[in-house]
Formats: sequence, structure tokens, C-alpha cells
Amino acid sequence: MNKKLKERILNILLSEKKKEYSCHIQYVVKIAMEITKKYDVNPKIIETACLLHDIGRGKERGSEKHPQTGKRMAEKILEDSKFNEKEKEKIYACILSHNSKNTPKSIEEQIVRSADAGSKIEYHEAFMLMCKKTSYEERLAWGIKYLEAGFDKISITSYKKKCKPKYTSIKNIYHNTSKII
Repeated sequence: MNKKLKERILNILLSEKKKEYSCHIQYVVKIAMEITKKYDVNPKIIETACLLHDIGRGKERGSEKHPQTGKRMAEKILEDSKFNEKEKEKIYACILSHNSKNTPKSIEEQIVRSADAGSKIEYHEAFMLMCKKTSYEERLAWGIKYLEAGFDKISITSYKKKCKPKYTSIKNIYHNTSKII
């Protein structure tokens, strides 16, 4: 991704989604760039898709889900970019599939989805800073929900194995905490 496009995306994220960027998106990018080293994929596509994967959250129209909104917004953001149509389609597919219950089709989609899911484990403490629940019990339930959903959505086997010890450790903490209250 060229410097101008990256600056544009970061300006949008830091002005509209600063907390999400600080607590989640930056880690999705970091994880994805590490996973990308093991595959023959265009890292610029992965980085762009990771930066844009949650751009539509909170801006949905009607019955839209945030991935559909994100794709629509990404189309405008990438309109004048140097990405060709095939590359843009890969980015849009990553945005659309990052939250899907179905296993992503392409390796690019699997990387973005696995990085998004894995950030909820590897950087669980930061992710929890986005929780808007007020009671301790609600926060506990929210944390468990995203921890488990994150682990379940990692489709890259080697990365899932890497996350498993931390996932198990955090899950045990939650389990033991819920016994106390």
C-alpha cells in the first residue's frame, strides 16, 4: 500500500475509530503481517484489508452488517488507489468474510479472519478496553464470548496452535473467576 493511501486510512481510523485502532485494529495488522510471511500473498492487500476490516462498524444502514458497510466504505476509500480491480476484490472479500461463520475461501481471507480472531486472544487485555458493559458480570460474559469466538474463528492451523496456550490460560482465569461470583 502506498504511503498516501495508508495515511488516508490511518487518518480516518484515528479520527473516527481511535479506540478500536488502539485496542484492536493495530494488533490485527501486526498478527496478519506475521502470518503473511509464511504464505505467497501480497502483504499490501492483507495490510489494507486488516486496516479496513472494521471500518463499517457503527455505520451500518438498515439491515446491513458491519462487513457489508465496510466493503461499501472501502470501495470509496480505494477508488483512486493504485490497487487493480482484482486486488480490490481480494480486499473486499477479506472485509466481507472476516466475521463470517463460514471458513473463508482464499488464503488472504483466512489470514485476515485469523488475525482478527487471534487479536482477541493475543491482545485480550487491550481488546477488553473496548467493552462497554458496566457490571462485572456483564464484562466477564463479554470477555468470555469474544475469547471463545476468536479461538473458534482461527482457520490457520499453525496460528491456532500458537494461540492455544494463551487461550487456555485466559479461559481458565475466566472459569475460575465465574466460580467465585
